[in-house]
Amino acid sequence: MKLYYLKTKVKSPSNAAIYPQGKIYDAIYDFSITEKVGSNELPKNLVARCQPGVSADDLLKLDYFRAYGEIPIFSNKFLSAATKINLEMDFVKTTLIAENAEAEFNIGRILNRMEIVDHDKSKTGSNIFVGIYLRRDIESNFYIAKEKNPLREHIFVVSDRFKSWASKNKLNIGYREVTYS
Repeated sequence: MKLYYLKTKVKSPSNAAIYPQGKIYDAIYDFSITEKVGSNELPKNLVARCQPGVSADDLLKLDYFRAYGEIPIFSNKFLSAATKINLEMDFVKTTLIAENAEAEFNIGRILNRMEIVDHDKSKTGSNIFVGIYLRRDIESNFYIAKEKNPLREHIFVVSDRFKSWASKNKLNIGYREVTYS
């Protein structure tokens, strides 16, 4: 079984969507990563600006974006396809802006938590991971999963099952295979 990180398919390495710093970003981060905030507690009209390298056309054709802090953002096309299967995710509407064009997207909260990081093999430096190595013995019958350890819960992966489902639904998402222990 192979596991993958999701990538935004743009040529520029600066492709993250940026939410305003402070209370708005903190609430979005807590909703998506730490699950401390419920969707009803989020501010209304969540808007993020895409960094340089993301065009207005990208907003129309791409189905995955990453917000600063590893917050996953998915298109409405993705959300529509996801309603047909159990991805174990919650979604909240957001707007992305690139080149003065706006498009509606969805911030994702991954509910499926698993021990995916091999903490013994992953290198640490100054109390942070320098190299992330994932376990090879992960159960493969899932689509998307987030690390269970609260210190690393920003790390999430998708399976071959997810990749196959996304391909079948013609979702425009990039992938990078993870590094295993």
